Amino acid sequence: MTRYLTDHPQPLKDVINKYEQWSDDYFRRQDAENEITGPLYHYTDARGLRGIFESERIWFMHHQHLNDPNELHHGLELGRDIASQLKQNEDARGQFFLDEFVQTFRRETFDKGFEFYIASFSRHRDDLGQWRAYADKGRGFAIGFSRKLFEIVQELPPDKPPEFVGIVKYNIEEMRPSSEAPIYKATELFVSAANANADLIADEKIGRPFMREMIWRLIATLIFRGVTGRSPPRHFGTRCDIGADSQDAHQGYRQSALHPAEMAGAKVGQRR
Repeated sequence: MTRYLTDHPQPLKDVINKYEQWSDDYFRRQDAENEITGPLYHYTDARGLRGIFESERIWFMHHQHLNDPNELHHGLELGRDIASQLKQNEDARGQFFLDEFVQTFRRETFDKGFEFYIASFSRHRDDLGQWRAYADKGRGFAIGFSRKLFEIVQELPPDKPPEFVGIVKYNIEEMRPSSEAPIYKATELFVSAANANADLIADEKIGRPFMREMIWRLIATLIFRGVTGRSPPRHFGTRCDIGADSQDAHQGYRQSALHPAEMAGAKVGQRR
């Protein structure tokens, strides 16, 4: 059942539901492409290794405290650039929607509107860059976890927050298609709704909250799909059997900026 930011008239709720259904279908299509078929690896130093195994938890870093503060900036710029390009082929209503999106899709509102944490994972068990950057310049460890840890589940246990897993893309051109599709679809649905429900949209107390909700739902899609290329937006399990065919997890550590996910079972290797 969809939870709305505002109690919209039913015709507008239907439009929001259409976008959510489209988004869900879109994610499902990419699930197969991004399926994790092997172990993932986390590089860390001796202190990190000890902390992980003693607590039996993976700690997620708050997105405002990433090692590279500009890591999300390029994705935000890409989203605004795509919207500005699409605007050229839209009517007045589409242009208005995209202008509002561009104004909203900024780091300052992004930070205020979304609270999420990130843990990174590598597919490579012996990556020189990872050893240098995260594993004490090659003196640390590579922890691995089975792909079972990252299996998608449709129902999340009630005592756990939502967790999402997917590929991270750094190449702008690779990121562009996954950003374009949601922006285009949200704009298309908003314009269609505005044309079919002109009287409702004209009411400032109805039209403005509806547009705001469409924009925030679009941003939520982009966060997990377009901005960082992360996918899919499904819960992944955080438990696997000890002694399973395990391998990985990479995370950051900073007091007051961490969120734990339970873990079980891992294999550890050192660079020789």
